[in-house]
Amino acid sequence: AAPQAAAATRPVSFVFDPARSHANHLIREAGTLAVLREEGDSEHSALLSPPIPRSGRHFVEFLIDNSGTPECYIQLGVCTGTHDIAHGTPAYQSDTGWCFSCHNGNLLHYDQGSEYCSKLPRQGDRVGLLVDMDRRTLEVFVNSEGQGVMVRNLPETLHFVVDGGDKGQAIRIINATSPVRS
Repeated sequence: AAPQAAAATRPVSFVFDPARSHANHLIREAGTLAVLREEGDSEHSALLSPPIPRSGRHFVEFLIDNSGTPECYIQLGVCTGTHDIAHGTPAYQSDTGWCFSCHNGNLLHYDQGSEYCSKLPRQGDRVGLLVDMDRRTLEVFVNSEGQGVMVRNLPETLHFVVDGGDKGQAIRIINATSPVRS
């Protein structure tokens, strides 16, 4: 089941940050929608703000409004925000980004892929990211179904991130409230 918001903790709301996103991303609808303007020579990052708080559990859920291509070359994850966003380096190609590939279900980190899950989200599907900053873990949810922990030993400074590269790709934040509990 999808994580539920904790009642006793003040929630944090995440939005796409145009100042922390590649120029190819058009950020719309009060920061809840990122649309790729044109084809890129690589994927381009759109970071969410604020940074993920350094303690507690934090969740954001995305809807793939438009996958751009049937293969869905979209990566969703976390990064420190120190990779070269302006010049087009996607988070998953850096040593400071950890992303779930909607294309093949792999964990992508430092431009290397490793098997993670067999659920392959496509247009119309939802992908949730749960970061537990106390345990320093990242778990992915596909259509509210947990896929298990994807990454352990995350650094303490992180942002949620979307990497996309196909013209027309549209990723919408549909649940940006954290922290959560299972």
